[in-house]
Amino acid sequence: MIDVQCQGTEAALGNCSYTDPGDLCKHDEDAGARCEAADLPEPPVRLVGNDTRCSGQVEIYHDGRWGAVCGLGWDLTDAKVLCRELGCGSPRYVTHHCSKFSRSSAPVLLGQLECTGQEASLTHCQAQAWEGRHCPHHRDTGVMCQEPFALRLVNGPSKCSGRLEVRYDGVWGTVCDDNWSETNAQVVCRELGCGPAEPLAPKLQDWPRFGQGTGKIWLDDIRCKGTEETLQNCAHRLWSYHDCTHREDISVVCQDN
Repeated sequence: MIDVQCQGTEAALGNCSYTDPGDLCKHDEDAGARCEAADLPEPPVRLVGNDTRCSGQVEIYHDGRWGAVCGLGWDLTDAKVLCRELGCGSPRYVTHHCSKFSRSSAPVLLGQLECTGQEASLTHCQAQAWEGRHCPHHRDTGVMCQEPFALRLVNGPSKCSGRLEVRYDGVWGTVCDDNWSETNAQVVCRELGCGPAEPLAPKLQDWPRFGQGTGKIWLDDIRCKGTEETLQNCAHRLWSYHDCTHREDISVVCQDN
């Protein structure tokens, strides 16, 4: 870029007027800037109006305050950048024209976002200042991202012992004991940051050892090689496909670190 001319109201440097430098500039003419450290939230984007951090209406921190994003121009590429920035999975639902989420009361600050999909943050995408401009769908710019996978051990004496539960699609559920092995347990213990897994306990009359779960049974027939970083990378049936009851919920006992 050369001859960059900004008005000062642009949301991104790429929105300012400039020309292609061609061969007119050398690197000893590279521009620089020194900014005062700002107390910015991390991340500077959020989803509001729902009960999870991975779904809701889009708000972005801009010019020292939180504001809404106009739905005009909002698309799947923008949503992918946002979901990735929040540490969520791929977007499952994108809207700018319906009321799936509670309406945000924040002022509309930005609109016409144009992300390439490679940005580390939604704030790095090209955008237009929108405050004071009409936006018919600004209350409905929303995203539902895939909740990140997680696991936990519950009903035990510590975080390293208990009934195994995994979170998928934002919902916690249990794991069936069919074909469960000590190799599987070792992957679970390592993922939780616990010590090695103790040998599997035999099935007794009061099985499962830490009580039965309720709701979803997410996984069945899990087969780990032992090198996986996370249980979700082990071979298993399709999510929620099983032939089990909660009497077959698996428990894991790891050594406490």
